Amino acid sequence: ERAVIAWLQGDVESCRRALRLSKHLLPHMQNAKAEATPMLQNLIDLLEFRYRHPEVYEGKHDREAYYIGDESCLAAADTLLSLDDTRYLMVPYWVAGAAARDFASNIANTFKLSFEAALSELPNKSLVMIGFGARDCRCSDGMLEQIKVYKKNLQSGLKSLAEDYVSYIAKHCQTKELRVILCGVAACHEKLQPLSPPEQQKALYVIEHYNRYLAEAVTRHGMGLLDLYTASVGERGWAKESYYLNQQMLLPSVFAETAKQYLLMPPAQ
Repeated sequence: ERAVIAWLQGDVESCRRALRLSKHLLPHMQNAKAEATPMLQNLIDLLEFRYRHPEVYEGKHDREAYYIGDESCLAAADTLLSLDDTRYLMVPYWVAGAAARDFASNIANTFKLSFEAALSELPNKSLVMIGFGARDCRCSDGMLEQIKVYKKNLQSGLKSLAEDYVSYIAKHCQTKELRVILCGVAACHEKLQPLSPPEQQKALYVIEHYNRYLAEAVTRHGMGLLDLYTASVGERGWAKESYYLNQQMLLPSVFAETAKQYLLMPPAQ
């Protein structure tokens, strides 16, 4: 936990120290090990990337921009993004464990509270990226499992998920006149060998069509879209290796690079 907080605050040395302690303690914490080990590896990989690629983080910036999201915001943290001749420093707000379905739901929950608390801290008319949806596209706890449990139609379920999620975001960002860019879900880099070939294809279908419906909803609501899916998808629907830091985490440089070609903004009013 200390390592994550330090990383989000841009305190690299404190993050390193906390990770060294975590690596020592984790083998003795069996209850936390399954959940903490992937996060520990992600932070180690992010620190190594930052050491090897300082150019992604170094340089002057004109303003701050904000990234509210799932684990993807850890990758975007402290990177530099150029947009309309302005250089932004990405400031992360992590809503841990959140999925798009948590915001699409009509029921109050802690994820909404965390998101709205993050929004309340942003200056009016700020540039903010919002990135949720990766968990919804996972095989283990995503839309495929939701469909099985609730016996919904997959296509209509994905469409309503995207629309309800984007509607929630649009409603809550409107009051502060924020300049909003929603991030799509990158193409699948997850190991799907336990699944049969038909189930693997269905998993790829979920990611492709969720992104399609997300783009449609974002356009209707007049917001921007960082199309990580189109940028990262390769042969037969699988991700290009060059977009990922490890099995699940995107490269920190991906956000600025993708914005050069795959950032879709609404027409100026």
